[in-house]
Amino acid sequence: MDKEKDGKQEGAAYIFSQQDGYWQQSTKLSFKKNNRISEFKKIGSAVSINGNIIAVGAYETTTTTPNGGSFIKGGSIVLFLKEGNQWNQKWILSQPNANSKMGENVFLLPDYLVYAIAEPNRRQTSGIHLDESANDLIEPSGGWWNERHAIRTTPSTTDGLAGDGKYVAAGAPEKDDKGVVLIYKRKNDYELEYKVTLKAEDEKNGQQFGNALAMKGDTLVVGS
Repeated sequence: MDKEKDGKQEGAAYIFSQQDGYWQQSTKLSFKKNNRISEFKKIGSAVSINGNIIAVGAYETTTTTPNGGSFIKGGSIVLFLKEGNQWNQKWILSQPNANSKMGENVFLLPDYLVYAIAEPNRRQTSGIHLDESANDLIEPSGGWWNERHAIRTTPSTTDGLAGDGKYVAAGAPEKDDKGVVLIYKRKNDYELEYKVTLKAEDEKNGQQFGNALAMKGDTLVVGS
């Protein structure tokens, strides 16, 4: 990641395009703060693209509140929309809680964005136990991104995220020191339904099953 002159790790995100068989840098995305962002940090910690939308995470972003309070490492996700040949910043999603690390993991589906945040000491939600992680599902509506449904996972870190429009997979590589992957099915426009928990047949301590995921159709690849 790029560093600022004062030594703070700001980060960056670059776009490359193929022209005449060669890959060339076409742009470096420009980030603009709003009144909820005190300082962007760790820009480019996660990136995803789907169609004409790009999502860029900055999980150590310091966020603010209307009364002037601040949340260290609340995190943010910046969304860019391609208009003509330009990628323009359109939305900033931010988390009003310290150490939420929103933007550490992001994944774009055609009409959804799935991302991970840390939420310690939460109780059960919709019958799916939440310890320290949650993947919030949001969708664009009328030009704005609004939270529609949250899928809750456990334990502390959700590293892998993947989906194909019908299913969403969330990895929890620290679960029982071995790791698991939780599969959710899109029930309708506003809900995900938990379906099954996957484990490696040769599971063992320290395996970190679920730290990276890729899904295409009926095939899921799990990194460990």
